[in-house]
Amino acid sequence: MDIKHIEYLINIVDNGFNLTKSAALPHISQPALSKFINELERTEQTKIFTHSRNRITVLTHSGQDLIDRGRKVTQEFTDMMNSFHSAAVEKQGTVRIGIAPVIISTLFSNAIPKFIQENPKIKLQVVETGAYELQKKC
Repeated sequence: MDIKHIEYLINIVDNGFNLTKSAALPHISQPALSKFINELERTEQTKIFTHSRNRITVLTHSGQDLIDRGRKVTQEFTDMMNSFHSAAVEKQGTVRIGIAPVIISTLFSNAIPKFIQENPKIKLQVVETGAYELQKKC
């Protein structure tokens, strides 16, 4: 079973055991969803749902446990993927700036610490020297 299968099962419960509604959101067919449930219950040799007149009516005890744990797993998976995507777009690298001593103390005394705090993955190199020397380095 993979994360999509867990999401299918949760979706079924959240849609009041209505397979037609449950199949619409993940864009699968209702027969494919029914087949998935039957195969999962057969493979695992455990009923997840109570069936009545070829309809799913309620979760079994095992099914309820599966859904409860599945909700935790899907939340952890979502958190993991959000963290992964955040790290991928997080600003990284080195910024090297040259500032004259007079300017650094008056204009950048608050800006530099704030920049470092807001961008922990960026290495900040400050070259503090006179304007004439900075101009020669450019």
